[in-house]
Amino acid sequence: MGDMIEKLRIIARKEQSYMADLNTLPQGLLSQSQREGRTSTKGKVSIQSLADVVNHDARAERLRSGSFGVLEKYEGLFLDLLKTDSSVVLGSAGETDEVVTIDVRRQIRWPTSLHGKTGMRVSEFPLDRLDPEGSNPYSALHEGLALSTQDMMEVEMIVDDSISQFGDQVIDKQSGERFEIHEAGATFLILKGWAKIV
Repeated sequence: MGDMIEKLRIIARKEQSYMADLNTLPQGLLSQSQREGRTSTKGKVSIQSLADVVNHDARAERLRSGSFGVLEKYEGLFLDLLKTDSSVVLGSAGETDEVVTIDVRRQIRWPTSLHGKTGMRVSEFPLDRLDPEGSNPYSALHEGLALSTQDMMEVEMIVDDSISQFGDQVIDKQSGERFEIHEAGATFLILKGWAKIV
């Protein structure tokens, strides 16, 4: 992503190689849109406008930390450009969701909104918090809980061998077992289809 930001800043400053990038990027967008079966309406003028927005030190730094919202109406264009950038690769750290990998906009959700399949909060945080060994790692098991952890509900498991965790509480139950759990946990289990309200 840093390479794309730097390319855009070079275009904005009209440095030595800016015309080559300004000619290449629209071609990449066109190829990408053809692969996705859609028409591309973004060309040099749009890329130049995006470059001008990115050519601001504080904005570029926030963008590097993963805050795409700083781009406002140019966010979609930037994400499309990232999809065309061969220097942006996914690591082998986990299973890749093919549909989401192809269309990165599927991952963009409004911060603090609820994820419809889990009932967990959509969180915005700097990319350095993704490192589990870092000084301040993000913990979805603690920070992603949006609903109450005080109000309790009784639920009954309807599947076998489901293990889930909320904060430090691990739930390992079998079908037919009834138990009390906080509202956030109950919502997750019900939305996943693993439990029902009793």
